[in-house]
Amino acid sequence: MKKACYTFLVLLLVLFLFFRPIQAVEASTTGLLLWFHTIIPTLLPFIILSNIIIRLDAMSYLTWFLSPVLTRLLGISKNGCYAVITGFLCGYPMGSKVTADLVMEQQISAVEGQYLLSFCNNVSPMFIISFIVTVTLKDPSLIIPFLIILYAAPLFTAFILNPFYRRRMRNALRPDQKKKASRLQINFKIIDTSIMNGFETVTKLGGYIILFAIIAGMVSSLPLSPAWIKSLFTGIFEITNGIQAIALTTLPVPVQCLMILCVTSFGGLSSIAQTESMIKDSGLSILRYIGAKILSTGITLLLAALFLLPQMGAVLPGWH
Repeated sequence: MKKACYTFLVLLLVLFLFFRPIQAVEASTTGLLLWFHTIIPTLLPFIILSNIIIRLDAMSYLTWFLSPVLTRLLGISKNGCYAVITGFLCGYPMGSKVTADLVMEQQISAVEGQYLLSFCNNVSPMFIISFIVTVTLKDPSLIIPFLIILYAAPLFTAFILNPFYRRRMRNALRPDQKKKASRLQINFKIIDTSIMNGFETVTKLGGYIILFAIIAGMVSSLPLSPAWIKSLFTGIFEITNGIQAIALTTLPVPVQCLMILCVTSFGGLSSIAQTESMIKDSGLSILRYIGAKILSTGITLLLAALFLLPQMGAVLPGWH
């Protein structure tokens, strides 16, 4: 069944490339430029530095100010705090990559890694502030509500899932810590490995971004009506194009905000594919990650309905 779905999707993409070459080239160009102008300059340096930090076992130097709070609040280890901080600040898919790296480097247990993965892989604050609110919606007053909703939802997800993982984390065998001194003695090898891993990672991300940009272009060319359905499907596949498409619909602004918040919280199938690529060698489950993302999206929907829509509710009665 899974193979048949992949085959069908590939066939659709081939037909799209053959019958709509102009739209396909435009979509792939958009994905390529996003990767070249945004992903490489922003994520590549951080990936390299993060690899070095993890391999040198230096996370505690960066998390000391938050680890006392996070360890008690979320029931995680001090090393796990590093994944939380990067996952909330650096955007997709850095939370998943750092978590997988910590598991593979035996800095945290696989159980803790699965728990962290359920809530620490999110969009970055800069993406919310600059792209969603300022550029797309053009309403800076939405910055605070959007930040609160999009970061409260994964935290609520963590609190809900915590009882299921806390006992397992206590019973899990502590990973054997490698000696810090031996790491420092091979720091040039660590740097070389970190650089190569960084370039391999961003190259994979570029491939997924271009592929899903083409898929989003294919979805946007389908004769679906009304337009908001097409924009929603686009966002389910890839959030950047989907957010722009939702903002261009004739839906009332509160409804646009609700849809944008939900697709952003979910992250799109593109980010799920990127996440699967990041964790494939760590033993972490992508299905549990997807389940946690669906839960987080539902919480986002509830929070948006409670806190965002009432503030703009006067718009809805006049919409037909």
